[in-house]
Amino acid sequence: MSNYKLTFKLKQHTPIIHFQHDQHGATLRASELKPKLDKFLIEKFKEDNVDFSDWLIKGQDKALDYKVRIKSSRQISYYLPLPTKLNSKNYPDKEINLKDYITKKLEIDFEYILPTPYFANADKFKFKKQSDEVDPEKTKPDELFFAVFTNNRINVTITSLNLTMLNGKFLYQFIQENLTEFFLIHNFGTRQNKGFGSFTVEEINEKEVDNDDLLKLLQDIFYKKSSSSYTGFNNIFQFILKEYQLLKSGINIPYGRTPFYEKSKLFEYFIKKDKRWEKRYIKQKLKKNKIELKQTHNPIDYDNAEKNYYNNYTDKQENDYKYIRALLGVAEHFEFATNNRGRIKVKITHKPQNGEDQIKRFQSPLFMKVIDGSVYIKYNDTYKQIEKKYLNLNLIVIH
Repeated sequence: MSNYKLTFKLKQHTPIIHFQHDQHGATLRASELKPKLDKFLIEKFKEDNVDFSDWLIKGQDKALDYKVRIKSSRQISYYLPLPTKLNSKNYPDKEINLKDYITKKLEIDFEYILPTPYFANADKFKFKKQSDEVDPEKTKPDELFFAVFTNNRINVTITSLNLTMLNGKFLYQFIQENLTEFFLIHNFGTRQNKGFGSFTVEEINEKEVDNDDLLKLLQDIFYKKSSSSYTGFNNIFQFILKEYQLLKSGINIPYGRTPFYEKSKLFEYFIKKDKRWEKRYIKQKLKKNKIELKQTHNPIDYDNAEKNYYNNYTDKQENDYKYIRALLGVAEHFEFATNNRGRIKVKITHKPQNGEDQIKRFQSPLFMKVIDGSVYIKYNDTYKQIEKKYLNLNLIVIH
């Protein structure tokens, strides 16, 4: 029986955060690629009303009958993603000292990517009090997660001995026709929705991907593209982090001595629908407990453009409050500055009522794809499920 084979080359655009970064071939794993590709293809079959039962591995209903082999480059660069910059005016050597410490302990050469929307490394290291010297007792280099990257092309081979026909097409032919789209709407590894682990197809069976076809797919899939093409991973992920923060919570923009606060786009969208987010609801709960919060800029209720307050501004709980920021992820807690220079943490938990289900993890509605330094943004329909079920404030309990 003939062995049909499909080969293609991938270009890597951003590092992939890998729990086995120190192993050969950590750039991309078939164990992650194939299940995602199977799911994608099966959805395509269903859309086209194609009977794919003969293409499944016997005894399985989600695994198609082909194999994937990935040949990765040995020339790999390592990166340590962190959520914030470490250096400050008073302690300018934190980054270099931490790098020296980790390099000696792990015998690994790496560069930082910071800031990024990746937070899992933040609690793995500490500095001595009022110093930029690493605290060895509280630093855990073995627990750090690194990202890996290669400039070389990654060769992938798909083979199958299953020759059953599907509407006149062999399985590998169907895969070939959909590979470019598949890699545009998928990233790999950890924090993939935020742009890590981005790859695109450059060649299929030694034929370059058509640029016109690629451009059309990009226009059909993504609703926004960054206005600039960024050089360097620090700049790429700083844009992604700011874009996400602007959507979810708003950002402070430097403006002389007084920063200008640009409001959350989620807030602005829902306020036009006469729905307020949870931030003011929480503040009023704190105020009832005699906690005075610090006001650092115009109230969120104030419309800078119109120079007036939004609808029904009141100190009473009369507005239609919703847990809006849950659309883009639920934080473990919120922090608020108080008038006495302190900070108070507010933890939000879900207590199901009236037979409701416990809140589960949802795929992020936003997806960031990086291609040659440009950031493309798309959204998926998971936000509809979250909006329908979990935005009511009676689903959360404030501690």
